[in-house]
Amino acid sequence: MDATTLLSSLPHTSASADDKMPSSPLSFVEALDTLDRPDLVGYFNSERTYDTAYPMLENWFLAAPARSVFMMHWFHTFSAMLMPDGRSDIDHVVKGVTIPALLQGFSHAPQYFACHAAAQWVMRQHGGRLALIPAELDAFLEPHSRGWDSERVCNWLCDASADGKRPSARPLTKLISLLWRPLEERLQRGDFHRESILGELGSASHA
Repeated sequence: MDATTLLSSLPHTSASADDKMPSSPLSFVEALDTLDRPDLVGYFNSERTYDTAYPMLENWFLAAPARSVFMMHWFHTFSAMLMPDGRSDIDHVVKGVTIPALLQGFSHAPQYFACHAAAQWVMRQHGGRLALIPAELDAFLEPHSRGWDSERVCNWLCDASADGKRPSARPLTKLISLLWRPLEERLQRGDFHRESILGELGSASHA
């Protein structure tokens, strides 16, 4: 990789006090773009990254400038992997590297993680200037710190804090699929406190 910025916290803390950047949950994108001018601002999964030269990019959050060379290579590579029946054929595109080496911690399900494989291939073939944040220290922080346990995550989102303080939350939090069903069941039952994170979100949306 030509140049990769690996950040361990919300990047807006890197901006100087003189910066007039608006404070918002996504202000870090503008901050990173100003500091590094990357081809892509995003997250990487540090637990699934075995080769630090090629961080395992997450594909649920991508911020890139128009005509980003890295993004164009990524799109074309992923498109080339897709078959008419909807399946993906990684071997059709990738040459000279094994699937376990390419997908690292995601090699157990190559069909599902074909988009990740495409990003890994582009890193190896073309490099790129990427500004990446460890997801476990930011958008994954809350569920990751609770061991991805659905009950603990649901309690954090749906219950009021025991000490009376408002539960904390990152500006951006990503929930994975195994957490959605139990959370949906609680919401359908109305099993959430009005002063919980989701309770306050619901109140704000109806204000």
